[in-house]
Amino acid sequence: MDDYDLQNMSGLLAFLRDANVRLVRPQFLRELHQAGRAWPRRQEAETARTASGETALLSHDELEQKAKQGCQAFSILSFSHCWEAKEHPDPLGYQLAMLVEALQAFPAEVTRRLNSQTGPKLSLNWDAAVFIDYMSLYQFQRSEAEEPYFQAAMRGMHTLYCHDSTYTLRLEDLTPTEWAPPREAVSLYSAKDRGVCSVPLAKLHAPPAHQRGQCPATCSDWPLHANNTPYNERGWCAAEQQWSLSRANPWRSMRLPLGTPEICEAPLTPEAFADAVQAGGLKFTHRGDAEPVLRLQRHVFETKTAVTTSLNFSHLGPDGVRAAADCLPRCRRLTVLKLIKSSVGDEGAQVLARGLETCSPLELLWLFENSIGDTGCKAGRASLPAGNLGGVRRPSEVRGTAARVAGQALAAALAGHRGLRDLSLEANGFGDAGAEVAAWLDGNE
Repeated sequence: MDDYDLQNMSGLLAFLRDANVRLVRPQFLRELHQAGRAWPRRQEAETARTASGETALLSHDELEQKAKQGCQAFSILSFSHCWEAKEHPDPLGYQLAMLVEALQAFPAEVTRRLNSQTGPKLSLNWDAAVFIDYMSLYQFQRSEAEEPYFQAAMRGMHTLYCHDSTYTLRLEDLTPTEWAPPREAVSLYSAKDRGVCSVPLAKLHAPPAHQRGQCPATCSDWPLHANNTPYNERGWCAAEQQWSLSRANPWRSMRLPLGTPEICEAPLTPEAFADAVQAGGLKFTHRGDAEPVLRLQRHVFETKTAVTTSLNFSHLGPDGVRAAADCLPRCRRLTVLKLIKSSVGDEGAQVLARGLETCSPLELLWLFENSIGDTGCKAGRASLPAGNLGGVRRPSEVRGTAARVAGQALAAALAGHRGLRDLSLEANGFGDAGAEVAAWLDGNE
């Protein structure tokens, strides 16, 4: 696999140019949707244009110029979705409709997610470019000149999903049965006809329910092979989600439709991801894909944790909190940790305390609105080795009057984090145990 800088925009742009990956202009997607047309294959998209004459795919030169505008004015969005047919990912047009809707709602969604955090809001003249594999990568049937670019793109595919400069738009839903397709046929490449042809949607065949994701022996007669395997059972979709969660800001992985409440996730360690794959819950397009996916997930996880200095989690469920805690000891350069509005609770606080004991020294720790009560506070005290308080500095800023006692208690649990300067535990509900730990801390300073 090829390694590119996963933090600076220059690394992402270098990968896109080297692998000849082309990103899609949002206006072209809007016009496709309005006209009831399907995504064209990359080979046909290269000559497609918008109504105003702009190319459907941004050139590398244009993309690099737009990137210079900065992250507030321009975003790169990677689309993670199911291929609902072997020949075309979105024969019924549902995914295109959801993506166009998401592009409209995206600026407001970013603002909503940043309300309780720090970060630049998007500007009024915000623009974007979208990665859609069917349009951005050369598809079957590839020429000899196209094949090396496709292979290079596959080796670095993770770059589009784990790079700190990108966002992931994740559509987990398959097309609903009540969805009314905007057309009666879909244009796609036919190897038999050696060109693009129109195939009636009535010829979209799905395997029986008990053979989900598998074709019967007669499938060779089908011009359109449906794949009804759910998103969370597809190996490559799971890999894209894990890559997306390895960003410094995992909330940049957004499930569609935007604006609906969701339980966010944290990345799994390579060991935990391997357990999930070996449990047999994931299906792969090719039998040999599982091992490369495992290797790549480990590579991405280890590469990202080795350089990550800041992690920003929010709205995690209990499983997400445990996954986040498991990641902390691997982040050897971490100085900033924000875990807010999550289901930490007392049990999660104990798990989190163990992770904090062995992670790198923090300078900033925000843990507000996490429902950590007295039991969690006691866990923080119990994790502290005796006589290890000499270098603890009172954090220079503890937000919230009611949280000051809780802040002192957590400072005891973080005795090894001598550089801690900013601690926030607002709105957690500490009570008597917090006061007890504070008194213990005051007597040992």
